[in-house]
Parts: sequence; C-alpha cells; structure tokens
Amino acid sequence: MKIKDLDLEIIDENEVPPRKNIGKWRDIFKQIPKGKALVLEGVSRGAPANCLRQMQKKGDFPNYYVTQRNNRVYVVNSNKLE
Repeated sequence: MKIKDLDLEIIDENEVPPRKNIGKWRDIFKQIPKGKALVLEGVSRGAPANCLRQMQKKGDFPNYYVTQRNNRVYVVNSNKLE
C-alpha cells in the first residue's frame, strides 16, 4: 500500500478526543469534602482510579482513594490518611 493510494482525512486538533478526562475528574474530586465519599453508579472503577493515580504522582489529592463494592464506586477523601 502506498501513501498516495490512501484516502487521508485531516481534522483540527480540538476535534481529537482526549486520551483521558483528567480535568473533569480533577473538578469532581475537588468537590468532595474531607471525611466524605463520592458515590458513583454505572462507572467502572478504572476511570476514576487511573486518573486519581496520575494526579497523586504529581502530589495532588494525597488522602484520596477509590474502592468498589457491588455496583458502586466510592471516591473517598479520607481524614485518616495524612
């Protein structure tokens, strides 16, 4: 296959879907008061957990953790982790 034989489509950069929605999760995490947990239903544990892990590598949200029970995902802003 040669490149000249391909039908190439070029789009604007802002039309490319983001790899991760870390910005949206950051805004959500900021709203969780200390000692409280956000309860999510219909969301896999992986999405918030992966975003949280990346933010924690940069030093953000050090006292947060994500856990799952049954069909619910909990994002906890813990008082106990300091």
